[in-house]
Amino acid sequence: MFDLAVQYAALGLFAQALETADAMEDKIGTDAARIEIADRYAQAGRVARAFEIAGTIKYAEYPAEALGCISDRYAEVGEFSQALATAGKITVNFVRAEALARIGARFAAAGQAPRAVRLLSEALDFANRSKKGNDKVRALCVIAGKHVKVGLKNEATQIMSEALRIARKLERENDRLWAFYNIAEAYAEAGEFGRAIEAANAIEDRAWRQNGLIDIADKYAQAGRFTEALKMAGSSEDNWKKYDALKDIAVRYAEDGEFIKAVETAKEIGRYHYMRYWAFRDIAGQCAARGQFKDAMETAAEIRSDHNTSKALASIAAGYAKAGRKPSENELAVLRSIVQKFFPIRHFWR
Repeated sequence: MFDLAVQYAALGLFAQALETADAMEDKIGTDAARIEIADRYAQAGRVARAFEIAGTIKYAEYPAEALGCISDRYAEVGEFSQALATAGKITVNFVRAEALARIGARFAAAGQAPRAVRLLSEALDFANRSKKGNDKVRALCVIAGKHVKVGLKNEATQIMSEALRIARKLERENDRLWAFYNIAEAYAEAGEFGRAIEAANAIEDRAWRQNGLIDIADKYAQAGRFTEALKMAGSSEDNWKKYDALKDIAVRYAEDGEFIKAVETAKEIGRYHYMRYWAFRDIAGQCAARGQFKDAMETAAEIRSDHNTSKALASIAAGYAKAGRKPSENELAVLRSIVQKFFPIRHFWR
């Protein structure tokens, strides 16, 4: 239900998103979904509505998280005064620290480096006010990542060293799990894969450790290091996580224009597994976006899922529109054959 609510919001179907979120039995999950919905409202420029949604969220630090999302959306479009004002309303120290760090990075991207450095320093101050160690670690990881983004790598290294020191001293296992997971993610985001793997392997819980390593595999793929990504994904003992990672790697190949490798990787996923069809869907979309319609249709034909087939066909249609042309008769015949596998449609591109 959470994922469905988020998907509705991503499509701009806000009424359905809120209805789905409110139907969840787990009210903490409802509030988590409302954070995502508020963020999507803000992305759509409906900031007043985003604030309304944020005001309905009750659980723990979740209202602060929603405000953090809104502040970042303001900063993303260069509305820095509103971003800072929104961040100033956040009363949870570690969430405010993260919000300020993100705004700082946006300032740097806008060529305002001195202001960025001041905000990062302010973010560090709020992080250090956090009383819970795992909250502080989470904020420090975000702040370190933003230091890397603005070219302050030495400072980032020092911040991560502090995060590691705190993580090792945490008494509760669940706090340590979160802390080392966040540290591994931050190192991978910064391209420090050796340290990321070391941090992930420090996670005591096997399932969490696997999640951390799979996330690193995706970061390897984002960095174009596909050999390492595939090796790490292949080492997973959990087939679902392995297939999820292979799907992401296949899509990364497609984004780089490596369509043969993308399809080969997708075919390593279990034959009737949902992730396989998801991968083919996104590969088809990437092919169509580049005008490679034959490859797009061949890939779409591999899908055995009506939902993913419809998504792939929509991407192909968008590709034709972008290219400013209609399908040829032969192409139409192929498209009809794909459609007729799943949909009782009489007319297609008449």
